[in-house]
Amino acid sequence: MRTSRRGLITAIRDFQGEPHVLGNNSACGFWISKKLNGIMLVSAAYDGCYMIEEDKEYVMTLILEEIVNGQVEQYKVEKRCPVIAVMDAPSASECSAVSQADKLSCVKAPVSREVCEEVGCCFSNDFTVPCYYGKKLTTQCTSDNLMTVAVSKDLTKPSLNLSSVHVVGLDSSSCARLSVSMSASFAVFQFPLSCVGFHQVVEGPIVYESTIEAVRNTISWQGSTITRDSTMRVTVRCSYFQTDLIPLQVGVSTLPPPLPVTTSGPLLMEMRIAQGDFME
Repeated sequence: MRTSRRGLITAIRDFQGEPHVLGNNSACGFWISKKLNGIMLVSAAYDGCYMIEEDKEYVMTLILEEIVNGQVEQYKVEKRCPVIAVMDAPSASECSAVSQADKLSCVKAPVSREVCEEVGCCFSNDFTVPCYYGKKLTTQCTSDNLMTVAVSKDLTKPSLNLSSVHVVGLDSSSCARLSVSMSASFAVFQFPLSCVGFHQVVEGPIVYESTIEAVRNTISWQGSTITRDSTMRVTVRCSYFQTDLIPLQVGVSTLPPPLPVTTSGPLLMEMRIAQGDFME
């Protein structure tokens, strides 16, 4: 979860309601940075010390101070994000709602139902696309260091304009292996973790992070601005512990082995006959 606001953020409340002075705290999943335009950026992990879960939402409470008419005013601001179970298997209704034309492959065939549903995708007996995306948001962090994010146009209301959905800071020039697949209902982004930023949690995992964003398509007419699209910003993290065994793809080039000592085949022999008496 991220938030930015003009004003001075002075404190944050923990899950017990106690205020804490702001400061980077990796152990609690809390980071602060500042953009070039002076806006303070606050990032908090959903499972960190300063996040609570209520009514199917993650809630972070900030205490702000702002100068209004020369007076310092202090107030609380709650930032809320919906709880989205991105790795759970989709429901039957979610899967049946995806038309054949909108199916984007989640796992290459052949694949079993167990493996397909384990990564949060829909399974069918259709041999052309047996495993496909069906949830409004699906994320995958694979053992071969790839991050995959699938976004449905129905993630927001009004629906997203999928042509505006993109990975912030990534394109084909900055990440050569960025792959984008799109249908009328889904957009799928896959890219190596090496293309995104990361930070090391003290005595914890290495966390890779990327942000998926959608912007509005606005139309100006006679001094008015009209839009039918929604905005969306989703941050996805992949965590890897240093003790995890992660397979690496390694190509080894070696010289051909030497010929064996014994082998079958033609034998070339040269005999020279010398003249002279070599015996005494």
